[in-house]
Order: sequence, then C-alpha cells, then structure tokens
Amino acid sequence: GIGYLATSQCFHDGTDVLMLTTNMIGKDLNSSSMNEAGIAMSGLSCFINSDLARDLANDIMTLFGASTSLELRLGKKLIEQLTNLIHSTSAMSLLYECINTVIAVKYLGVLVMSKILYTHSKSVQVHSDLIMRCLGDKDESIRLRALDLLSEMVRK
Repeated sequence: GIGYLATSQCFHDGTDVLMLTTNMIGKDLNSSSMNEAGIAMSGLSCFINSDLARDLANDIMTLFGASTSLELRLGKKLIEQLTNLIHSTSAMSLLYECINTVIAVKYLGVLVMSKILYTHSKSVQVHSDLIMRCLGDKDESIRLRALDLLSEMVRK
C-alpha cells in the first residue's frame, strides 16, 4: 500500500523505471485480496502509460470481470429494499443522495466517453443513441456534456 502511494507521487507516465514494475503490478492485480488489487488499480491510474496499459490490459480486464458477478448479485438482492426505503422515507437528504447518485453516474458516463473518444472513437459511436437521449435529460450539466461529446464526435 505504501509503495503504491509513494509511486503515485513520484512516477509519471514518462518515468524510465516504470516498465520494471510491470510484473509486480500484474501480480498485485491478480491477487486474491480485493484490497491489494484495488490499491494496485488506484496507484496504476496515477502513472499508467501506453506500454504499461498494453502489458497489463489482460490483468485489468480479468479484475473487472471477477467483480461483476458480485455486483450483479448484490444489486438484485438490494433493489427491493432500496426501493421500499425510497418510497417510505420522508428524509429529503436520503432521497437526494439516491437521485444524485444516478445523475452522477450518468454524468460520469458521458464524461468518460468524451475522454476515450480520441483513442476509441468507434466504441463511443456505438452509443450515439444513448448520448442523444442525454440531450433530453433534466440535468443541465448532463445535457451540456452530451452536447460537447456529440460535437467532438462530429468533428472526428
């Protein structure tokens, strides 16, 4: 954990010794401990470059695939309880947090698409219908972000 904290502060995508860390990072990404894998992903996000991304892509995809089954089961188990809680509470702060989370996820989705547009434009273009639907969203920030994304898609 401390090593990744120090590395995230000292390394950047042009650090020469970065390629020497590939095997160690790969080992941590494949760890049976989700904490170790999470710390490795967090640190990696601070200094990854194209060579490191290429070398660790399979490890990262395996990590994402391993966590989806847990998330799907949890969502199915919690949806009824969360829905009941939302319908039965008068606490505005709870309702705001539930709604705000959905808006934040949608906003982040559009933001991420705009970031990867330059490297994976076809992957973003596949979702053009979804992006178009965001133009009708109630949240102005989502509408503006979607409009910016569509403008960039047209220019590309």
